[in-house]
Amino acid sequence: LGLCTFDMLSSLWLALGKIPVPRYDGGFGTRGTCTAQGFFATLGYAVPYYNASLCLYYLMVIKYKKSQSWIKKKLEIYFHLVPIIVNLSTAVTGLYLQIYNLAGNR
Repeated sequence: LGLCTFDMLSSLWLALGKIPVPRYDGGFGTRGTCTAQGFFATLGYAVPYYNASLCLYYLMVIKYKKSQSWIKKKLEIYFHLVPIIVNLSTAVTGLYLQIYNLAGNR
């Protein structure tokens, strides 16, 4: 569910292309919509982290013969926390540092 959620959010904003970009930079949006696009595109970097979690899951099941209950008890929380915390903190830091609108910084 986490992988799909982050993938859909980032894909939606990336699919909008230049539409959220401010008018003075050739788009149809505002600085706010441009910032939102940058924020959600940054959240999309959670997808590779979730793919790594999925790889670790299969490694545990196939190679190390770990049970579903063992994985749920010991690892599942980290499979979600690492992608969410790392990428949410990166996206929020981008907001704080105001780096999402550098091309249209007028």
